[in-house]
Amino acid sequence: MPTLPVPDAALTERVATRLADVPGVARRPMFGMPGFFIGKRCFACVMGDGLSLKLGKPRSAALLEDDLGVFPLVVMDRTMGGWVVVPGDELDGLWDLVDEARAFVASGG
Repeated sequence: MPTLPVPDAALTERVATRLADVPGVARRPMFGMPGFFIGKRCFACVMGDGLSLKLGKPRSAALLEDDLGVFPLVVMDRTMGGWVVVPGDELDGLWDLVDEARAFVASGG
C-alpha cells in the first residue's frame, strides 16, 4: 500500500505560526497530515516538504500554467483537482496563495 510523505516538521510549524492568529483557522489532522481548516473544510495541508492548497480547479489550472513553481497535488497516483502544492522553500514568496485558499474555502469553494 502506498504511503503519504512524512510532513516536514519545520514547515508545519512555520505555517502554524503564521496562521495562529487568523480568526476561524484550526489545525487538525487530515489523512494523518497536519491540516489547516475553516470550520470542517480543509484549505491547506502539509505533505512532505510542500504545502497543498485548495484553490478550485480554474485557479489551480491557471497557477500551474503560470510557472510559479507550484505543482499539482498527487495522492496515491491520483491528481487531486482544485489543489496545488507550494514547495516549502517557495512559500514565503507565495504566501498570498495561502490567504487565497483560506478565503476560497471560507466562501464555500
